[in-house]
Amino acid sequence: MEHIMNIAISIDDEGIEQKATDYCVKKLYEDMKGKLLCDGYYHRGALTGTAEDIVNKWLDDHKDEIIGQTAKLVADKISRRKAFKEKVGDVK
Repeated sequence: MEHIMNIAISIDDEGIEQKATDYCVKKLYEDMKGKLLCDGYYHRGALTGTAEDIVNKWLDDHKDEIIGQTAKLVADKISRRKAFKEKVGDVK
């Protein structure tokens, strides 16, 4: 006697990929936290030094732009203040 059976398997590829990604990110986070934290104190390791070097280089390369944009923002904020408008009105 023969029986014909149809079997369907549904695999959630996106769910598997998301779980694998979440696991890898969590594992990397825990590994890096272990390397950067030592006995509850912040430990300045090679990774931290590299990150500081990258940030310092970026700040050095863009300091004029940062100062210019900051000056514009400060001037704009100050010029909108009531006290500033009153002082400017007194000078005129």
